[in-house]
Amino acid sequence: MIIFYVIFNGNYIFLPTYLANKKRKTATKKEMIDNFKVGDKVVTTGGILGTITNVLSETLEIKVDKNAKKLQF
Repeated sequence: MIIFYVIFNGNYIFLPTYLANKKRKTATKKEMIDNFKVGDKVVTTGGILGTITNVLSETLEIKVDKNAKKLQF
């Protein structure tokens, strides 16, 4: 019975904290994406270096090399 109370009360502490952090990260990510401009140099999480060539509502086009195709993220 004690374990039930610990788990039940732990959700009241953990869940609001988790949701607040998730909301803050989402807002920070959206702000960062909204501030990208054509010509900005970026590094992807995979380590690919490139220059932004087109900014769409949900994706970015990145030019990696003069002869390479453009990547969309």
